[in-house]
Amino acid sequence: MVVYTSATDCNGPFTLVECDDDDSANGLMSRIVLTGRTPGEVLYVRVFEYGNNAIGTFSICASEPPLNNDCAGAISLDPSTLACTGENGTTANATQSLAGCTGTANDDVWYSFVATETSHVIRVSGVGTFNPVLQLIDGGVAPDCNALGASIVCQNASGAGGLEEFTAVGLSIGNTYFVRVYDSGTTNFLAGTTTFNICVTKVPTCLAPTATAASGITTGSANANWTPNVGGSGTDFIVEYGPSATFTTPGTGLTAGPNGTVILGATTPQLISGLNDNTEYRYFVRQNCTGTAEGFSFNSNGITFTTLALPPANDECAGAVLLSGSNTTCINTLGTIAGSTRSLPAPDCSGTADDDVWYKFVAEGAGNYTINVNGNRRTLDGAHQLFSGTSCGALTQVALL
Repeated sequence: MVVYTSATDCNGPFTLVECDDDDSANGLMSRIVLTGRTPGEVLYVRVFEYGNNAIGTFSICASEPPLNNDCAGAISLDPSTLACTGENGTTANATQSLAGCTGTANDDVWYSFVATETSHVIRVSGVGTFNPVLQLIDGGVAPDCNALGASIVCQNASGAGGLEEFTAVGLSIGNTYFVRVYDSGTTNFLAGTTTFNICVTKVPTCLAPTATAASGITTGSANANWTPNVGGSGTDFIVEYGPSATFTTPGTGLTAGPNGTVILGATTPQLISGLNDNTEYRYFVRQNCTGTAEGFSFNSNGITFTTLALPPANDECAGAVLLSGSNTTCINTLGTIAGSTRSLPAPDCSGTADDDVWYKFVAEGAGNYTINVNGNRRTLDGAHQLFSGTSCGALTQVALL
């Protein structure tokens, strides 16, 4: 593919602008990026097959870069609120303005905001495969894109589809600050996702707590735990929980998300009851700051836990399972210790018997008896103890294996 200009029309003479063979995303087709062209200028494009040996059809298009392709076209963002409503952005057709501060900046776009506080939060969230780079640049009181100030931060900490979040402190109220965004990779816009979401907000004072591991887990309950962070009352919290299989996104404020249940006025550790046994649950915590202008914090990190399984029927001696077989035949009986609890007080005869189960058999005559317990040593390091007696309250140890 070749691009020309002509002083007249198709009769020429033509002046070569650029020629390209395989700069497309797949490295097999042509792609040309033109910069510095004059509005209204007519450009001529000639297409031909490189080796004259593979005749076929093709598609061709011409598109222009986004309005905020360069610093001078930066889109203004409102930093005066706490809500991150976000501006949908794209790097489709964007070209490089400056050398990348990290990664490859062959598709950077620009945003700006005027600081209303000395601290602001900048968030850039990638969509799909978009791996966002966030660069914050000081533009000063009288911003000049040809003489930008210092780069305050260059951040690429997440990855494809990730969130880059930076809290800028020490800003000068009234100064303009530029945010440059681009995909960290080298892939051009034809091959990957080009979209993202960006916002600049005030720094919240009603901060989300840090959720920590659940404790006191039983078959039907658990305690949710968290550590309050500075900001807000630090005393009024909301716990939201649900089964991990169906509850993934928590709600906001007093309202639960899909398949979530809220506990208002929660205090750590907060009991969550009425749960199903042997089921994985997830919980989040947020702070209620309705006494301030902020209302509610964001949600905390999510914590998962699994309730205990119900104990098996032979968890205690009284429920001992009768083994089948005879003096000469061994018939295996499948067993499990899932959900089982301690039956006899410590000390244990061997190991830690906090998950014992019981079986019994009746000796049919004098002689030797062999008891085999077969388990996968990677998941069960079994021990067994043999008693004799006429009742569970009158047992005598016979053997320990």
